[in-house]
Amino acid sequence: MKDISSIINNYKDYEDKLLVKNIVSFCEICENEYSIIYTDFLDPRQQSIASSICKLFKDIQYGFDGGIDGAERQICYISSSDYDIVLKIPIELLKISWKGEKKLKHRDFLGSLIHSGIKREKIGDIVVQDNYSYMAVHKDIAEYILYNLSKVGNTSILVRQCEEDVQIENDIKYVNSTVSSLRLDCIISAGFGISRSEAIEQIKASKVYVNWESECSSSSTVSKGDTITLRGKGRMILEDVGGTTKKDRIKILIKKFV
Repeated sequence: MKDISSIINNYKDYEDKLLVKNIVSFCEICENEYSIIYTDFLDPRQQSIASSICKLFKDIQYGFDGGIDGAERQICYISSSDYDIVLKIPIELLKISWKGEKKLKHRDFLGSLIHSGIKREKIGDIVVQDNYSYMAVHKDIAEYILYNLSKVGNTSILVRQCEEDVQIENDIKYVNSTVSSLRLDCIISAGFGISRSEAIEQIKASKVYVNWESECSSSSTVSKGDTITLRGKGRMILEDVGGTTKKDRIKILIKKFV
């Protein structure tokens, strides 16, 4: 295995370095002890980083769970390879309901939680329906939310433990388009409906991730199956690359999460 410091130095962002350092530490503990360790909630990019680090250790096993089927934010569990895993993922699933015609949104719930002093990494996915929502949270904060969260904005809510299985159904939109090339700026322009010049600006501003890794080159090539995230705009997948038009433009199909 590579030297630990060289692994950490592969990452430029401070938070990435801290995550890598923590995952390495957890893996080393589990290699030497018959134990299992759980992280806080990780976003998909952080999950990718955690997975790449865990794979460097031969004597550990690991996996992810978000408490909700199809969850984007998940907790990573790490244990020694001979550990007989009986998972007790520290996740509590809560159901929140309210009366009236007020349409609460994901950002309303997240804003109320953050405003109350709860750290983002303690909060998993939040699924909002018409007059109720499901929220996956770390057990550390579940009791606090149950007894203290009574309003979201000006709307009174009721929070209770949820025993039912919850599955996320993403709203998906398919976009057929044509591009001059499979350059990243071209794909972003087509998928998010912005000009190429704006796409280039977003890439230079480090707001674009390809397969959860930051990408700062607008000329980099996107391949079929790649996931592209534009901070503040959403996420999409280059679902298919077809033939060319009479004007030699490439036909593409984009799967966009809205």
